[in-house]
Parts: sequence; C-alpha cells; structure tokens
Amino acid sequence: MADNSEKTSGTLRDLIIADPGSVLNDIEVVKALAAAENINLGENVIDARSVALKTLLTRLERFREAKEQVVEVSRRNHSSAMQTHDAVLALLDADNFGAYCRAVAGQATELLGVMRIKLILEDWSMTGLNSERLRVGKARGLISRVPRGYIAEYAGAQDDGTGCGIVLREVRSGERAVYGDVAAVVRSEALIRIFDGRLRQQSILAFGSRKPDQFHVEMGTDLVKFFSEAFSRITLRWLKN
Repeated sequence: MADNSEKTSGTLRDLIIADPGSVLNDIEVVKALAAAENINLGENVIDARSVALKTLLTRLERFREAKEQVVEVSRRNHSSAMQTHDAVLALLDADNFGAYCRAVAGQATELLGVMRIKLILEDWSMTGLNSERLRVGKARGLISRVPRGYIAEYAGAQDDGTGCGIVLREVRSGERAVYGDVAAVVRSEALIRIFDGRLRQQSILAFGSRKPDQFHVEMGTDLVKFFSEAFSRITLRWLKN
C-alpha cells in the first residue's frame, strides 16, 4: 500500500511540475488547497501557504470574471456587427425604389433594433436629386423634410457651421418632424451627418429607438458610422437617378 501511495504521490508531483497551470487554473483545486489546514500549526501561527493560496484564489476569481466579461462583450460586438452587415445587404437587395423604402422601414430597422431610420433634409431643391423620388420617399417614411436651420438647432452645430457629426443621446420623446407617428415612443436617438458634399450642411441620418440606453454618449460609434455611410451612399444613388 505504501509503495502505491508513494507511486501515486510521485506521479501527481511529476504532473504538477510538468504542468502547474492544470492546478493553478482550476479554481476548485485552489479552493481545496486553500482550505487545507496544517494540524501541526498552532492557532497563533500564520500559515503563509494558506494566505498565499487564498490570495491566488481571489486573483483567479477576478481573472475569471474579467474573462467572462470580455467574452460576453466580444459576443455582443460580433452579433451587432453581423446585424449591421445584414442590414446593409438588405438595402443592397432592393431592385426598385419602393422596395428600397420597404427594406429601410422593415428589415433594416428590425435588424438594427430601432423604431425608425430617417433621412432628414432641409433643402429639396438641391441639384441632381429626383423630385419624384423625394416625394415617394417622404410618403413611404424614408425621408423627413424640415425647415431651414432646423438641423443645426435640433442636432447642434459645429464651429465650422456644417452641422452635427454624431449625436448619441437619451430623449424624453422623439420629434414628430423627424420620426413621424412613432415619435412619442422614441427614448434614445443617434443623429449622423451625411458626408456627401452637396448634402453636408442640410441633412442628417436619424435613428430612433424605444430603448433609453440604446444610444448614449459612452457607446462606440464604429458600427453606427459604417451603416450611416453605407445608407447615405445607397440612398443618394436612388435619389440622384
């Protein structure tokens, strides 16, 4: 029996020396080691081994929590990126302007988890825009027309007077001039300037959400920028034809 015990102890020792991570990375094993008491020590003797193991256990638990948080954030970011890409593909699939308006109001808004996506224009007389499609876009809920100066007042103006860059904020309710019949249930919004040269000063893209925390100043803007850039380019191609 003694030989078997010594052989087992030797095997465990060799395994631990060869791969200490198999012990240190296992929180349950570390807990067991930290709970082990040395019966030869008196009550007034500090067990440095136990203190060290408990400290290591605390660090391992923090590391595990941090790892889980990183994995969860990564999963959410990946999911958001895939939904954004799918929303852009839905816009590209439309083969006529009516279908495009339906894709924006339906599939794209659903994928992005918002109530409404609107192109807000101040000046409808801009050279090269199709007046009939502007009318259809307004009727289909794709476009909102607002008075001159409205965008700077609503979204804020930069020092150069070109209007807002990106505004992310919680709101008590949306503006009816922007979101139409769903304005009352909008609780947060994203406002993004359109970067097309002729529309730069007189247009923004608006996302309205019923969730108060969907758009806020601390959130990343990469996906919002990507979709808004794709949306503005695709929309303007329809409106210029």
